[in-house]
Amino acid sequence: MGKQVKMGDKSSKKVRILHIVQSAGGVDRYLRSLLKYLDSDDYENYLLASDDFDLEKYVGICDKTIQIKMFRNISLKDIPSLVKIRAEIIKTDPDIIYAHSSKAGALARLANIGIYKTCIYNP
Repeated sequence: MGKQVKMGDKSSKKVRILHIVQSAGGVDRYLRSLLKYLDSDDYENYLLASDDFDLEKYVGICDKTIQIKMFRNISLKDIPSLVKIRAEIIKTDPDIIYAHSSKAGALARLANIGIYKTCIYNP
């Protein structure tokens, strides 16, 4: 079962969130706003983003950023992205996978098969 972390307890480890994003625009604005106000004493934020994102905007509000190639339409070209996302889930070992946008949601859920991390999808 998933790890339970009591919020506000400074002796407990931070909750690690892996944000997965494909489409910029509104998602970019929402995500920067969210990350800006999440308490860095309680949360570690990792961002896995498509090359539509300017990762310079995330300096200081993310603990780590990773950029990979993702395509807008679903196709067989998604397989390398899926493999990279899955590898990052295993490497990062997040408590929560937070997928922003439809494409990121589909890829995150597929990559998480058999890993069993909590996955939140926000279209």
